Amino acid sequence: MTLHDSPSLPNRAEAPVDVRSWRRRELIEGGFPAPLADVVVADPRFDLHALLQLVDRGCSPELAVRILAPMPREVAP
Repeated sequence: MTLHDSPSLPNRAEAPVDVRSWRRRELIEGGFPAPLADVVVADPRFDLHALLQLVDRGCSPELAVRILAPMPREVAP
């Protein structure tokens, strides 16, 4: 039996995942205020796990977001 044949795992086509909702829930459970979680969820360039690790080590959610903020996108001249 392979991983794909396992009856306990849902078929990927049958189990759509709302990634944004999941990310938001994880952030809020990790101590992020809802408005800040919404900002992070809106930008997929944020590393969710790195943010939560910083908070777990005592960093405030606001500071964690500042530390891990994605670099601004360059605009072509």
